[in-house]
Amino acid sequence: MNAAVAGTGIEGWWYVAPGDPPTPTKYQCYMPMIEPLVGHAMRGALWYQGESNEKNGKDYLPMLKRLIDGWRGAWKQGDFPFYIVQLSTIGESPADKPQGGDGRAAIRSAQLEALTKIPNTGLAVTIDIGEKKEHPKNKYDVGLRLAAWALNKAYGKKDVVPSGPLYKSHMIEGGKIRVKFDYAQHGLMLAKKDGYEPPVPTPGAPMPWLSIQAKDGSWHWAEGRVDGSDLLVSSKEISEPITVRYAYTVHPIGCNLYNKDGLPASPFSTCGYANAPQSRSAAAKRRRCPACWRCSTHRRTTRASGRARRSPSLRAGPLPPFRHCARRFTPTTFGCASRPLTLSPQSASPRWSPSRKCSNCWPGSTRKKTRAACSSAFSPLPCSHPARDCSATRLKAWTGSNSIRPCGPD
Repeated sequence: MNAAVAGTGIEGWWYVAPGDPPTPTKYQCYMPMIEPLVGHAMRGALWYQGESNEKNGKDYLPMLKRLIDGWRGAWKQGDFPFYIVQLSTIGESPADKPQGGDGRAAIRSAQLEALTKIPNTGLAVTIDIGEKKEHPKNKYDVGLRLAAWALNKAYGKKDVVPSGPLYKSHMIEGGKIRVKFDYAQHGLMLAKKDGYEPPVPTPGAPMPWLSIQAKDGSWHWAEGRVDGSDLLVSSKEISEPITVRYAYTVHPIGCNLYNKDGLPASPFSTCGYANAPQSRSAAAKRRRCPACWRCSTHRRTTRASGRARRSPSLRAGPLPPFRHCARRFTPTTFGCASRPLTLSPQSASPRWSPSRKCSNCWPGSTRKKTRAACSSAFSPLPCSHPARDCSATRLKAWTGSNSIRPCGPD
């Protein structure tokens, strides 16, 4: 059974329970394409997706786990096989950044990590069949590599090798690093693949996209030498290496490390996701300030209208956009929950003067509507301001800006 839609994010394929609203996303695919198949006999699932989520990086792993757990729960057949296609390349990475970690590097690592974090999964590596100018055309090898996983794991044909080399461990041996792999029991080889033909061994060929990190943190391109089923990595420029990366960049064209069964090695980083970019949502969680969303740390890192807003200190002025203050932070008073906001005479303005500040009736983070609906979406807390009764005052919103003000006279 084939259910495919190009250019969709993984969120649109998440399981939707009967009666529940679908996940808010541009393309909703589970209900029209997967739900009608639930209950039909099946042996497993093949998953080829990720380009629309490449910016999620390592956050793709929990998203993938949610997808797999949801589908398995819907079919009620236990942990049926779920085989994933690792993202290939469309383009070519710059040759002056040996540290890598850009673009699709992190999401490929997330797909690789799924093998150890999600039971009964497999990974078809396609890093060697990418194209420079268009989406990879070679789906023939993709099918063969998925079939190898199914034959070995689902149908018990143990003579079929399911995967190319997958990073297992490493050890430092003087000025070299020895890397060990799973699925390399018959040995490693350097080879060149041309189109749909099997890879042809090229002993002694240089290994592209292999980098090594020195003890001082600097990265250098490295040399790789096959030693049976291990890979020895070194560089003439360093004597104390600590970390190795292979094809750990967005578009590593020309990858040539295979096992002797003709299957490519997956990109890997022995230091994990270090220095890998995270999605915007993960970055927002990292800078979350639970006590005061007007603190200087938040204001220096908050985005406003697509640009980074910078403020050296607490000051009066427009508040951050609602999408930040209402959803990611929980203000309890105007200013800070533990430290009231004080305004200097230089920074005070008619709109934000201390005489107009009410520190007890600032709303909580319950806004769910647009600025035009602020008066009904916000619920001011009880107020004991001596000069006026705030309980009946409605918060004001200006449709032409991203700012609001607390209750008070117009």
